[in-house]
Amino acid sequence: MLVGFLTGVGIQVAVAQLPDMLGVEAASEQTLGKLVNTVRALPHVRWADVATSIAVIALVVVVRWLNPRVPGLLIAVVAAIGVSWAADLAGHGVTVVGPVPRGPPRLGRPGQARPGTRTEEGLVVYRFGTSLYYANASRLVEDIAALVGHGSPLRWMVIDCAAIGDVDYTASAVLAKVIEHVHQHHVHLALSCVLGPVRQRLDRYGISKALGQDAYFDTPGAALEAFRSTVP
Repeated sequence: MLVGFLTGVGIQVAVAQLPDMLGVEAASEQTLGKLVNTVRALPHVRWADVATSIAVIALVVVVRWLNPRVPGLLIAVVAAIGVSWAADLAGHGVTVVGPVPRGPPRLGRPGQARPGTRTEEGLVVYRFGTSLYYANASRLVEDIAALVGHGSPLRWMVIDCAAIGDVDYTASAVLAKVIEHVHQHHVHLALSCVLGPVRQRLDRYGISKALGQDAYFDTPGAALEAFRSTVP
C-alpha cells in the first residue's frame, strides 16, 4: 500500500513540475486537468526551458551514476544558478524564479524531520524540520505513511510546523495526498505552530479546506488538550 501511495504522489509531483519544465502555462488544481492542459499547450513549448530542464536532469543522473553519495540535486541547483547568471538565461527567454526574500532562513533541525512522538495513546506529534518543497516532500510522505501504518491505532496526528518557513505548490499537492491518505485511515490530521505566511499559502492551495475543522493549533500542547477533550 505504501508503494502505491508513494507512486501516486510521485506522479502528482511530476505532473506539477512538467509545465515549468516545458515553459508553458497549465493552470489546474487537479492532476489530470493539469496534465491535459499541459498536452494542449505543447505547441507553445519554450525550447530554451526544455533544454535547461534536460541539462539539469542529465547532470543529476550522471552525478548519481558516478557516486550516489554525492548530492547531485544540490550540485544541479548551484550549477543552474551559476549558468543562469553567467549566460543571462532570463534574457534568452528562460523562465527563472526571480528575486527571493533577503535575510537568513529559519533554522531547523538537520535531517529535515524527527520521528513521531506518541504523547498519549492514539496521538502522535511529528515535527518537520525545514521548509516543505518538491525536493523533500517525499520524506514527509514516507514518515507519515509509516507512522499511520505501524504501531497501535492512531486517532490524531499533529504536524509541528514551527520550522516550516515556506510551502511550495508541488509540496502542497503532496500534502493534499497525505491528508487524503490519513483521513482514509480515520485519523484526524492537525497542524501546530503554523507561521502566518505559511497559513496564507495553505489557505490559497486549498489545504485548510481539505484538513477540515479543528485543524490548526498554536502549539502542540494546545492540540494535545483538544485531543484529550475528545476522549470519552
